[in-house]
Amino acid sequence: CTNFINLLRGIRRMWWIFILLSAMFQSTTDILRKRVLQNEHAMEFGAVRSMYHLVILALVFIFFQPHAPLEAVLLMFFVAVILTAGMHFTNKSVRHMEISVVAPMANFSPIFLLVFAYFLLGEKVVGWQWGGIGLVLMGGYVLQVSNGRHGFLQPLKNFWQSKHLH
Repeated sequence: CTNFINLLRGIRRMWWIFILLSAMFQSTTDILRKRVLQNEHAMEFGAVRSMYHLVILALVFIFFQPHAPLEAVLLMFFVAVILTAGMHFTNKSVRHMEISVVAPMANFSPIFLLVFAYFLLGEKVVGWQWGGIGLVLMGGYVLQVSNGRHGFLQPLKNFWQSKHLH
């Protein structure tokens, strides 16, 4: 029984390592994306990146051939369209704005996840989740305050006056 518990603890540690590696890889990807987008158009970058994804996916299909019903395939296509639009908007944001502004804003995705899960899946938001939403919002806002030099409302003013918004 102790060996099994130790095995479970080891697996749990392994997932933490995967999460931390994923965060490190994502940060590295954001920095490299910003470097590439300084010279390339967002649409070209997204197209070439998608081509690489297609090649890797083709290699995966050589070894693994899924058998999904038509409804699931159509849903996957719909998800792919949404993700493509999201990647394009992210690439445009990274190209035209500072990475230190764009990256923290990407952390708002759990808030949208909770809202969409409520409306589309009927999931309820409970007390701790509301607290987490508040912390994410406050953290994103505080990251945008420039050391208090321009006032606490400056991030809102910057947002509404941004040429990328209109």
